Amino acid sequence: MRSMTGYGTSEYSNEKIRISVELKAYNNKYLDLTLNMPVWMNPLENIIREKIKSYNINRGRIEINIRVKELIEDVSITIDHNMAKEVIKGFKELIAVNGISEHISISDVMNFEGIIKSDKKRDLETINELLLVELDIVLKQFLAEKEREGLALKNDIYSSLERILSCVEKSEKYIPQIEAKIKEGFVNRFKEVLGDDIDENRILTELGVLLVKYDINEEIVRLKSHISNFKESSEEVPCGKKLDFICQEMNREINTIGSKSPLIEISQLVVDMKNDLEQIREQARNVE
Repeated sequence: MRSMTGYGTSEYSNEKIRISVELKAYNNKYLDLTLNMPVWMNPLENIIREKIKSYNINRGRIEINIRVKELIEDVSITIDHNMAKEVIKGFKELIAVNGISEHISISDVMNFEGIIKSDKKRDLETINELLLVELDIVLKQFLAEKEREGLALKNDIYSSLERILSCVEKSEKYIPQIEAKIKEGFVNRFKEVLGDDIDENRILTELGVLLVKYDINEEIVRLKSHISNFKESSEEVPCGKKLDFICQEMNREINTIGSKSPLIEISQLVVDMKNDLEQIREQARNVE
């Protein structure tokens, strides 16, 4: 069992570059991965996503922030000489036509956008190698935290399951009392209507139908089976959606037990079971 939430961070730097990676994860029904990184790193996006998938992460909203700071930049400068000539020509015409006694300076020319063009040379292959190492560190941190939080969730959920199982076993012990109460009430009603003129065979037939109607043994067996299935399924990754479905089935059986039983003692046990089951469902929403 693993939690959907977690965190991881790592940073690498040398004399030329600094790379930092931060991962945050939140609850979500499906896998929703968001990458925040410099635009010029877009060619690496598919590689980064494949790296994350290799860690078998199935659910959750995951935000990964990647920052790259180039401490030494490899920049090449080019000048558009034709454009510069046209700009200078235009300045000269402006001065001649308007009688301006100004001189053309280099800064006047260079201030025109497009005359100077800079191009940063980046070694994406090397950056990719360094980044993947940091991603491994972050993802391992993230999985370790998911496992740690998942263990805490599991312990809490299992405590609630044991309380439900205890209530189920107590309910099972009340089955003879349920049958006796139904039989007593049924016979008394027959006597009220027919007096002492009672057909024993008819009573037994009608009583048998009634006992089947109010029998909770089948629900108890299924509820125990669901609890066992829940524990087995909790060892799978992912299991969150499956656990939620099993909780729905458990809730159905508990409700049926409550609606069938005429005993106040079982009604109280049903309230306790529903309370514990709601806690389990709340916790299961955090499970991957």
